Amino acid sequence: MDTISIRNIAIRALVGHDCWHRLKPQPVIISFRVNYSIQNPGETDDIRDTLDYRPMYKAATSLDFKEFSGLVPLAREVCRLVQRASCGLAVEVVLRLPKAVLHAEGVELEVGMREGDKLELKTLSVVNLRVPCIIGVGTHERVEKQPVILNLKARGEMVGKGDKDYQAAFGEIFRRFEKSKYYTIEAFVTAVARFVICDLGFGEATVSARKPSAFGIAEGPGIEITRSSESFRLE
Repeated sequence: MDTISIRNIAIRALVGHDCWHRLKPQPVIISFRVNYSIQNPGETDDIRDTLDYRPMYKAATSLDFKEFSGLVPLAREVCRLVQRASCGLAVEVVLRLPKAVLHAEGVELEVGMREGDKLELKTLSVVNLRVPCIIGVGTHERVEKQPVILNLKARGEMVGKGDKDYQAAFGEIFRRFEKSKYYTIEAFVTAVARFVICDLGFGEATVSARKPSAFGIAEGPGIEITRSSESFRLE
């Protein structure tokens, strides 16, 4: 399937509280792609056969300094405007709030829209959450906390409901696992997945973690897992 994408459009919008719990406009990074066959312009090399990207770009930037009740309403409006600018093409949108959560590089919401205003909520994510904790089997690792870089993609019905509560949810993950003491990254990511599903109520979670301080000349070992509610059903 051919796609056309525009990435990292930077605007500012009021979409809830920032990482300091202030209700003010904050940076929003918009990326999207539309399904569009380039078979014809790929053969003709004629600009008249291509899709004009500019209306889609302008549609996204028109939301600069607008006010929304949360990420989902903003995502719906981005999808609606991009679809209109692209003559109804299916669109997938990723919104990132880089200043929404302390200790992390951002919160992301991924959505899609294929028919009319029907919005498909895909994932709610936290990007590079830096959690200092006791982890490892070395004697030195049992004494001092070291950073674990945590990435999480949550799926399920709670994606929409968690739109307004992501600060509380991801903040609780930080507070809980900052106090943790694990010997292995495997146990750490499994515990995070269990908490996201069993305590926060998401249906599925992809969790990755790495120890950037473990090796002198490498970014450190990492693990990624995907778990669903079925994984912890019997617990």
